[in-house]
Amino acid sequence: MNNSRSSSFDYVPPENGYDEMVMSDGSIRPAFNEVVKRFNHFGPEELKQRRRCIRSVLTDNDLVSSARERKHSERLDALPLIITPSERQELEAGLKQRSRLFNMLAWDLYGEQKLWKSGILPPALLHANPDFLRAVWGSVPPSNIWIHLMGCDVIRTANGFCIIGDHLQTPEGLGKALENRLAVGRAFPAMFRDLYVERLAGFFKTLLNCFGSISQTSDKRIVLLATSPEHEKRNEDAVLARYLGLQLVENDDLAVRKQHVYLKTLEGLKQIDVIFRRIDDGMCDPLELRIDSGEGASGLISSMRAGNVSVINAIGSGALEAPLFRAFLPEICRELLGEELLLSMPKCHWLGEKTVWEGVQENPENLIFRPAFGKGKSFDYSTMTPVAQLSLLDRIGDEPQAWIAEPRPEFSTAPVWHDGKWCSAKVSMRMFSVTTPDTIQIMPGALGFANIPTAIRNCTKDVWVLADQPVEQFSLLVPTGQPVPLSRAGGDLPSRSANNLYLLGGHIETAEFLARLARGIALRLTDQAMPEAPELSLLLQAGAEYTGENNGGFQLADPENALWTLVMKTGRNHGIQHELKEVRRLATQLRDRISEDTWHLIHNFGSTESTFDDTDAATLLPFLGKLITDSIVFAGLASENMTRGYGWRFMEMGRKLERCRRYLQLLSNTLGTVLIDEQCETRLLQVLLGIGDCSMTYHRRYGGRLQPAPVIDLFLCDETNPRSVAFQIMSLNNEAKSLPHAGREGLLLPLDRELLQLMTELRLMDVYQLAQSGPDGQRTQLIQDLSRWMQAVDRIAELLTRDYLNHAPRRSGSMMAMATEV
Repeated sequence: MNNSRSSSFDYVPPENGYDEMVMSDGSIRPAFNEVVKRFNHFGPEELKQRRRCIRSVLTDNDLVSSARERKHSERLDALPLIITPSERQELEAGLKQRSRLFNMLAWDLYGEQKLWKSGILPPALLHANPDFLRAVWGSVPPSNIWIHLMGCDVIRTANGFCIIGDHLQTPEGLGKALENRLAVGRAFPAMFRDLYVERLAGFFKTLLNCFGSISQTSDKRIVLLATSPEHEKRNEDAVLARYLGLQLVENDDLAVRKQHVYLKTLEGLKQIDVIFRRIDDGMCDPLELRIDSGEGASGLISSMRAGNVSVINAIGSGALEAPLFRAFLPEICRELLGEELLLSMPKCHWLGEKTVWEGVQENPENLIFRPAFGKGKSFDYSTMTPVAQLSLLDRIGDEPQAWIAEPRPEFSTAPVWHDGKWCSAKVSMRMFSVTTPDTIQIMPGALGFANIPTAIRNCTKDVWVLADQPVEQFSLLVPTGQPVPLSRAGGDLPSRSANNLYLLGGHIETAEFLARLARGIALRLTDQAMPEAPELSLLLQAGAEYTGENNGGFQLADPENALWTLVMKTGRNHGIQHELKEVRRLATQLRDRISEDTWHLIHNFGSTESTFDDTDAATLLPFLGKLITDSIVFAGLASENMTRGYGWRFMEMGRKLERCRRYLQLLSNTLGTVLIDEQCETRLLQVLLGIGDCSMTYHRRYGGRLQPAPVIDLFLCDETNPRSVAFQIMSLNNEAKSLPHAGREGLLLPLDRELLQLMTELRLMDVYQLAQSGPDGQRTQLIQDLSRWMQAVDRIAELLTRDYLNHAPRRSGSMMAMATEV
């Protein structure tokens, strides 16, 4: 290859330091010769097209789990970093040594602690380390390996490679490296093939085989324990789970019973053998670690100690990430391995020794100060103001044993496309290794980081490791031309997802019902010259059931303010705004299980550009109309776009049960008492028909004569009316037959019996008798029946939750429990 000049690439490297692509004399390094030649051959327009291809792959490929991460594609630079075969050998030897070193250090830390007993390590590294977990001391990790997956931050200097960071409990960046390779490889397929770029699939296959070898059962149920949906790492967790073919779970998906860990699914509890965790040590078990953890499972450590579940990486490995270890790592390597560190690292100073601290104070200019433990903020002394420098030194002087100091690393540079031109950026690489009982394998690639001084946001790069000969064409992804096996199964739907869909349906139904009720009240306040009309007081009282304001005097004295409380009051657990908040929260939880159209609808559910300057009822009508329309659109999307799997069924059952509750309660609040004024009762029936969207149906059947009995029939017994209670129960009965274990061996389950009994009562009901009132003006029979039916609906919801969502012990032949047994 001829050494092209950098000017042909239109890139000028910095005068000082090591540049990845350009040598000090201005010529292109041999590894980049072909890359530069290809890029120059492409021309500006073709390069734009290939960059669009990168964005398209990251945006549209199945591995990208969230549209919220589409900006990630703008941070991936098209030009890769390159590692030659000789450089690969150097890096692999050093990284393998580092993997062995940290695994032996973990054994000593949670075992005999010889390094402390011999005085090689100071007591502070043990007793002051907040990440040292006494709960796992003496435990045996899976396959006797503490750290199966490890990440190391590597930089290149003029003297060779240097390690500037180690990631030992949940190494981040593996999923992003996979995404980057997929995008850049598809944008430059010929160059990728012709340069003999090593593929990543073999590394991930080794990781999968490692999980499988650890499993103690033939079923080999392996899950990826992900961070919460709001966490910035969640997209990467989804990428890894999909590529590796693992079930992605959260804390609510897990249950510990008799020191075994189970996955809660609609079909019951499924025992888990291996957990590939993506959450930090302290968040894994609120019972024995951080009580405020919301991401782990209570009892996980006890199950791990009993040998019933394997957690990768082993819980407790985060203690080795303490920056203070870096000051003693060369000595630790000599003691544990009898070797010198193969890969250099910046000289780290622990300030707990008096002479070291005094020497650092004399010349702190080129140092970076870090807390000795945890992931606290680092301070670059040279970039601070004089006042901040003095403040930092005083702060360190109060507790020097809690600090370390390192020289500022000298990053290499590489070209990055920014603002329409090639700019120089400081670069580093995060490389990964997987340790199995038989071998240590280094990923032939890495996640590259590029820091552009003039850019607001940094970018990432793909890292290409070159081979001397053509590489094996192996991938864990299904080849484009290979037929995908057909399937109509929904898989084991986790109970958490089913429960979130169930709750989502219920909250959307409640929001629509309250909007219809509030609109009926607002119309009465707008049109009625006498706000103290009896039917309005009943409607306001019905609204008060959902605001927490049960003061009837307050409702009647200021009806518009009462309506405003129902519709717009925030910061409370009642009313429309609370329901909208819950809808959006649940949509975030379900982001990976709802379509793009549904996500956009729910994300803007009930939003309006209208401004509300006062509590006038008329100003609320556009907002209420928009909310009702959004609810109808959501129902249409769910009906047309969702497959009829367990997820759709539970969402529909949530909606139907909530509709039963709301209309039963509405009838109890409004029709339980007979209004003396016939006109007032007529107006009340008109409002009820409007709330139930049944006006047209009623008038087509009965003309203009409004009477309680037909209205009661329409709301309760009419199985052709989609808003009647009977219609909801009939639909629930049909959906229940499709649930797991439904009607097994021809027997009726408790849920089936409750639905059948309620449906039978509604069919046999005499509505004329219910519409009759006693001498006191009360429809006693109606009130009693409505109350009994509301209790029946609550029992149906309880049985549904118990049998499929909470896994209480009721089903024969399956192992269930009401509470966690640790």
